[in-house]
Amino acid sequence: MRRLLRIAIPLIGLAALLIPTGTAQAAPRLAVGGGSAIVIDGKGACTMTSVGHDRAGRFVGITAGHCGNIGSRIQLENKTSAGTIGRVVAVDKSVDYAVIALDSAKVYGARNFGGSTIARTGAFPGQGATVCKSGRTTGHTCGPVLSQTRNIGFGYVCGAPGDSGAPVVQGNRLVGMLTGGQYVRIPLTNSEIAIACAHPAIPVFTPMVATKWATIAAALDRSGGPGAGFRPI
Repeated sequence: MRRLLRIAIPLIGLAALLIPTGTAQAAPRLAVGGGSAIVIDGKGACTMTSVGHDRAGRFVGITAGHCGNIGSRIQLENKTSAGTIGRVVAVDKSVDYAVIALDSAKVYGARNFGGSTIARTGAFPGQGATVCKSGRTTGHTCGPVLSQTRNIGFGYVCGAPGDSGAPVVQGNRLVGMLTGGQYVRIPLTNSEIAIACAHPAIPVFTPMVATKWATIAAALDRSGGPGAGFRPI
């Protein structure tokens, strides 16, 4: 009997060590919104235009179409350790938008981000009006609208590679998405060039090109798929 007790006591002690004393805590969710810096497939950098829900209730984000392809993995640049927060599920290369299905277990939508507040959407304003953008590379900058076509607006707003997808806002209204810089002809040549903004304090760059939000929204609705009926958080 004594020998049995000597054996049993260590086994009971081992069992006590194996009994769980608590549960692992899930990592806190991260904020994502218009102006968030994102990484695509671990290499390319762009900016989130806006985050919200589509008509089907899906939690989605919008960015520029040239930033990725269907299936591309999306991470937050300032928190890549969080892993993939979403994947591109729809792309329109002609209108230049991409829809990202976001993981609500990892991120939540933020209305205020990167210096911009997006509460609703609206029409692109006329010449001379001030618009602002919040981009991954050059941050929050503002400038006047120079001109526009049916689908595109041009503004003297600082932008550079990595700012693609940046929300263009007037007040708290999302009015467009930054998609690039305007090319201008070099005098006495047949060449054209786009000059990126090196720093917001250095006003030497070619104008921002922005796809109007109304154009993007109409294309999303026509698709009838992810992103159709999009509404910001």
